[in-house]
Amino acid sequence: MPNRRTFLAAAAALPLSAAVPRGAAAVTCPTVVAGSVTGQFGTVGGWASAFVDACGDRQGVVETPPFNSQWQYPLLLSDVAGVGGRYQANQVVKGEHRLLLVLVAGRLDSGALPFPAADAGHQAGVIWDDGAGNSYKWQVGFSTFSATNCNQTDKAATGGTVTITAVSATSVEGSYSGLTFKNLSGSLSGEFVAPRAAVAGMMTPEDFTGCPARPGSMACLNP
Repeated sequence: MPNRRTFLAAAAALPLSAAVPRGAAAVTCPTVVAGSVTGQFGTVGGWASAFVDACGDRQGVVETPPFNSQWQYPLLLSDVAGVGGRYQANQVVKGEHRLLLVLVAGRLDSGALPFPAADAGHQAGVIWDDGAGNSYKWQVGFSTFSATNCNQTDKAATGGTVTITAVSATSVEGSYSGLTFKNLSGSLSGEFVAPRAAVAGMMTPEDFTGCPARPGSMACLNP
């Protein structure tokens, strides 16, 4: 029987388009709307925090025991507007900066795996349990894309907390505080609203219809 750390690591390894639908009632794909990032401050690696948009998209798989229940809800904060549409189309803009907040969830049986309750926040990279058999973790990273060819540089968080104030199948709201990253000076803090920007292939029971298929190859756009 794998422990919770191994289990959540497996859930977090899901690609940004992975899912296995399983017979849920279909509902219309949510319309992509702009998110927001407010109250932000700080610098990281010499870049001053300037996020202007946010989006998210819950994804998951259902497998045979003991990995019966796992999902992740990645949230993208960007300093270029329109990140929801670019997420769907697998596009980035030259010179773009992104903060990636991934809520990873798992349990070791086939029971329902709900959203976590709003709370006082949790440290990046640290697993917490809700006392009902559900385990969660925030995986956090900071990405920069070259201004010439969109080459991507990723830095994992080494500290800081993320807090949920509201979460549902179509939106996540919360804040982040004192996020630090490997080999980068400074820290980032702020508040976000990240509406859902879904793609085809959602986890059950979120079997949306009409969502676009996300291309496998990333496209690099001019500013």
